[in-house]
Amino acid sequence: MNFDSEIGSPAAASLHNQMEVIFATILCNFCHKKKKYWNYYTVYTEEALVEQKNSKIPDVCIKKDRSGDAVVIIEITRDLEKDKKKVKNYREEYEITGEIFIYEYVEKVWYKVDEKGDTKRNESWCDFLGIDLEVETNKYIK
Repeated sequence: MNFDSEIGSPAAASLHNQMEVIFATILCNFCHKKKKYWNYYTVYTEEALVEQKNSKIPDVCIKKDRSGDAVVIIEITRDLEKDKKKVKNYREEYEITGEIFIYEYVEKVWYKVDEKGDTKRNESWCDFLGIDLEVETNKYIK
């Protein structure tokens, strides 16, 4: 077994993990409601963006089944500056064109990442699903 990528990696906070489960469940439910998505897209947690050993791994994402392209990505963080750099890298290095969001769980603030990799505070409308992520997730967040 090769554990190179795991050595020294700190475990995520319990609240982070709880948000990951909540968000993945909500996305699964909405994809299931829209049958046209359910058969062609899959919701993942901790799934690599590309098939490379060192690929970045977002917290939650929806990917097209055939191509593997990410159409929605959610990063969950308490260190906003670190994750701003991470999602900018998604746009630049991996050329991700799907929607990208950051949820900062200490302040409970959503950010949407534009095409250039810049973040917009209090933006949580997901065009792909046609929902406001903040409204939908607030129902389940303690």
